[in-house]
Amino acid sequence: MENTFLDALARFSAHKDKKSIMFLEYVLKKYFNDRRCFMQMKDAIPYLEKNDREQLTIIMEEII
Repeated sequence: MENTFLDALARFSAHKDKKSIMFLEYVLKKYFNDRRCFMQMKDAIPYLEKNDREQLTIIMEEII
């Protein structure tokens, strides 16, 4: 759970998981103006809307 958005983007890019990449980019743009790529994903959860929070939690579990 100590993964940053940048770590997750790199991992999904290596696995060519375009849906996860698109979602993470969406979260970064919508909530953080692309400026928080070094933020830990778990720290972003309180700022997200319910549906986005649930989807991010699923993605975080995939990384573990």
